[in-house]
This record gives sequence, structure tokens and C-alpha cells, in this order.
Amino acid sequence: MRIALIGNPNAGKTTLFNALTGLNRKIANYPGVTVKVSQGTFTYQNQTITLIDFPGTYSIYPTSKDEHLVENALLKQQPHIDAVVVIAEATQLQRALILLSQVLDLGYPALLLLNKADLLPDNNLSLKKLEEYLQIPILLISARNLTTQEKEQLKKTLVELKNQKPKTNHFFTQVHSNGAIKDYRTWIQKATQAQKYKDVIDRYYFFASWIGDWKAHSKQHVLTDKIDKVLLHPFWGYGIFFGLLFLIFQALFHWAQIPMEWIDVHMALFAQWLHQQLPQGLFNELLTQGLIPGIAGVAIFIPQIALLFLFLGLLEEVGYMSRAAYLMERWLRPLGLSGKSLLPLLSGVACAVPAILSTRTIEHWKERLITILVIPLITCSARLPVYIMVIALIIPNKTIFGLFHLQGFVLFLMYVLGITAALSAAALLKRWIPSQHPSYFVMEMPHYQLPKWSNLFYTVWDHTKAFLVEAGKIIVALSILLWFLGSYNWQRIKNPQQAVAIEESFLGTIGTWIEPVIRPLGYDWKIGIALLSSFAAREVFVSTLATLYSIEEDASYATIKERLAKEYNPYTGKKVFNFATGVSLLLFYAFALQCMSTLAVIRSETLSWRWTIGAFLTLFIIAYLFALIAYQILSRL
Repeated sequence: MRIALIGNPNAGKTTLFNALTGLNRKIANYPGVTVKVSQGTFTYQNQTITLIDFPGTYSIYPTSKDEHLVENALLKQQPHIDAVVVIAEATQLQRALILLSQVLDLGYPALLLLNKADLLPDNNLSLKKLEEYLQIPILLISARNLTTQEKEQLKKTLVELKNQKPKTNHFFTQVHSNGAIKDYRTWIQKATQAQKYKDVIDRYYFFASWIGDWKAHSKQHVLTDKIDKVLLHPFWGYGIFFGLLFLIFQALFHWAQIPMEWIDVHMALFAQWLHQQLPQGLFNELLTQGLIPGIAGVAIFIPQIALLFLFLGLLEEVGYMSRAAYLMERWLRPLGLSGKSLLPLLSGVACAVPAILSTRTIEHWKERLITILVIPLITCSARLPVYIMVIALIIPNKTIFGLFHLQGFVLFLMYVLGITAALSAAALLKRWIPSQHPSYFVMEMPHYQLPKWSNLFYTVWDHTKAFLVEAGKIIVALSILLWFLGSYNWQRIKNPQQAVAIEESFLGTIGTWIEPVIRPLGYDWKIGIALLSSFAAREVFVSTLATLYSIEEDASYATIKERLAKEYNPYTGKKVFNFATGVSLLLFYAFALQCMSTLAVIRSETLSWRWTIGAFLTLFIIAYLFALIAYQILSRL
């Protein structure tokens, strides 16, 4: 059997999916996080059940791209579905019954799960009366706290769905008693969008007429209302929001400093030990000058990457993210964005690729296109290694007023710069992109709740693992390639025993070609090579430089930071990473669209090479000009 798991946003579908299948997927308190369909299986009494977790939706009439996945499955059987589980928040039954009634009218065997039953007052629901009317099984559950016995009972109920015979068109004929068309599927094919919306409204009032006082106002509702009076306050709400962001970036430097230094030092010591233990030769050079520095360039940023996703995941788990979107709606709309744009923009702090995919929840095409085009300006986790290393080299490691960490404050400013640039670009694009119809903002406001620590752990683990595996593969592969290009030329290929200075290597030749273009920015040829390699992945920049400096003939096995700090520019006589050059680099990486994956997903989501190439060239020119101006001014002070 193939069973679809559908429901309103934030109903708890993915939590239930994880509990039944043993898989783990991204969970959040806002729609659009799972824009791809997740699929898993479980076995009960020798029967295999495939459970498919679809994105949140309020009805089968889609208003966004991810809701089309539900429509395709239920109406077009893409993918094939045998039965449907509708999961609803127990305190929001009336709204969930709209979706359930549509599923039943289409003729699917169905099960209604009333989640978060622990929020209901005692004896609030009479399931027997509801089951008799709907003629389907109904279970009260708490998906976050399912016991083993409850899981087995639920699996048994799911297997038994194949014997159910629902009443096709039952609600449709009652709501539309005077309609000429009695078959729901036929009506959907012929109805206009306005008629479909009126169907939705009619069903809402139809269920309101017999649900009565079903709605429950639990202690959780009261607590949520009290907290919202503070967090959604027109003044204090914004102060708390920006204060949280500021504290997060302070912690990224302050808390992660010790483990980062430990990793950096011990990777250098390991490379030195390995160099002494292994016989001198090609294999020794490959490991100690290519592979180990490459791995160090990945591992050193694990503490800060993990902390970033820990804080973001915590805000999602407790239910704050939707409030942030609500707060920012009034400020984003004049810029051509929606309150729903905030969530992809914040997701861009992690990675632009899933952030762009999550714009599918934005119904209005103009707002969605603008959001897609400005997301690359948001400081993503791939930029974080570059910022951290450059800031550590040019900004003193001290506190302001004995309270604020100076390096953390500069990192916060880089994130503010990215957000400011994105919003400014959105305001310009609003004038250039025509709009054909108005848009509206609808956002689900979940109850505040304590975080489920297992969910939080998997959020941090999945994102950190993705950084290690995806970025790590690129970084290590490029490190080995760079070691080869920096250690060989045509003469050494013919005579492997011949030593080659890095300036005479293949890499040195390439660097010589590009140096005239980047020298006005304050960069030497090594930084130029790092810039080129980072088009595959921005985080490659630091590991590329670490590899380049490791393969120099007189390179010691120092830490990455020490190797970069002692490098001098032969043209200026100054340190390569002086203040002017550092600021130039920060600005270049703040604006440049140096990510092939991001370019690919922009093309796939906009279906336009014009927007994709235009975004790349525009941001590259802006990055070059800002870096040029900054270096030319600061180097003369």
C-alpha cells in the first residue's frame, strides 16, 4: 500500500512520518520547508506500507508550487496513492475537515489523526459522534510523544484502510445540493478558480453548523497569546528579533573559538607528525601538503556551522519563526516581497539552494521571482568560513566595553550588509518587474512549545553532515588537485624527482595570467587562484590558500591562521591580509554569486537563462566595484 500523509501546515506530518518510518526529515513551524516529497516504509504483520509525506496544504486547490504536489497525487495519481491519512491539529478541527472532506469526496480510504491531543481540555471531544458521521476511523495522538503501543495501533489501523469504502461525493452533494454536476472530480475539471474558492468557503460554514463548540481553548492557547503580546509588540517585538540575531552571531565567535583553535592546532600537529613518520616522497607530499590541509579547511568550521544551525533550529522548534515573518511583513511588502519571503531569506543563512526551493510557497510570481534573485545576497554558511578567517586576521581579538566581542560584532555587520543588500536589490527589482495582480499574506501561527531535542539534534546533524559531505568532497578534491598543480610543471612530470617552486608550477602560471585583473583589489595571484576555485564552493577559499601555502618549499606545519597571517605581498611589501585587503575580500564575497549550485537552481526555478546569467554578471560587477573602491581608499589611509 502507498499511503499519502497530508494536512495543514504545522499539523505535525513530518514528526509522525519520522516516528513511523524511522527516517528523519527537516521539521519546522512554517510551510515550505519540505518542498520535496519524502518517502519511507514500515512493515506490519508481513505487509510493507509506503508512507509519503507531502507539503502542508489547506485544500486540494493549489496556490503555490509545493501544493501542486498534493493536487497531482490526489487528482492525477502522480505518484499513485491507495489511501490518505489526514493529520490535523486537534484544536483546529473545523479547518482540517475542509481538506478531509475533499479527500473523501474523491473516493479515497482515509484516516483522520487529531494531533497534539495533549493540548485539549479533558472530555472536550466526542470522537464517537464524529466517527459515525464521517464513517472513517479517528485517532487522538501526540506525534511528538508516541509510545511503542500507540505506534503499533496506528500501523494496524493504516493496514486496515484497504478495506474501507468511503462515501464518494458525499459532502460535495450536500454543500452543492442544487448543482447540476454531482461528481466531484468532474466538477474540479470544469470549475473556475473563483468557484473553487467558494467551494472551500461553503465547506467551512457547512462544518461550522454541526461542529458547534468543538474548538478548544486550552492553557496552551492562553500562554501563546500572552507571549505573543510581547514578541509581536510593535516596538519590543522588533527589538527582541534583532537582539536574538545579534546574540547568535556573538555566540558563533565566542563559543566556537576554543574548539576551532583546538582543531586547527591538532590538524597542524598531525600533518607534522605524519610528515616525520612517512618516507619522504610523493605520497608524503600528497598527504601532508594536499589532503591534510584540505581536511583541516573543512573541519575547522564544524563548531560554528553546528552552532548556527542549532540556534536556527531552536527558533523553529519553539515556534518563533512564523512570528518573525509576521513582524517583517509590513516592511517587506513595500520592497516587493512578502512576509513569506522572510523564511526563504532566513533559510539563505544556511544555503541558497534549499532557500530558493522554499520560495515555492510564495503564491505571487513577482514576489517569488524577486525573492529568488535576492537570496544569493544573504550571507550563507558557505561564506562563513571566509568571513571567519578574514575577520580573525584583520580584526583584533578583544571585547568592546568588556561585553561585546569585536570580531563577533563585525561578523554580525556582514550579515546585516547581506540583508541590507538583498532588501535594496528587492526594492529596485520591484520597479523593473511588472505585476499583474495583488497578493495576500497568510501565515500559520503555531503554539509555542518546548523543543523536541531529538528533532533539534537531527537538524544540526543533517546540516553539519551536509557541509562535511557535500562541501567536504569538493574541498578535499580541489585541495589534491591544487597540490598537484602547485607542485608540478611539465619538467617535473618528465622528471618527478625535480623540485619545482610554486611560482614556476602550473598554478603559478595560471595565477600570473589573472593577477593583473585582481591586483587593483589588493590580491596576489594566490588569492586569485582561491577566488577561481571558490566558484565551485565559496568555502573552498580558505582551504585553497591553506593548500597553496602548505606546498611552499619552506612552509612549516603551522596552523591555517598562522600561515595566512605571515604571508607578504611582494609588490607592496605589506602583509597580504592587511586591513584594506581584508575589507576588500569581505565585500567581494558579500556580493559575488560564487556558487554553481545556486546558479543551477535559479535556472531550474525561473526557467530563464536571462535571469540566471543576468544575476551572475550583475552581482560579479557589483562585487568587483565595491572591493576595488574599498581597497583603493583604505590602502591610502
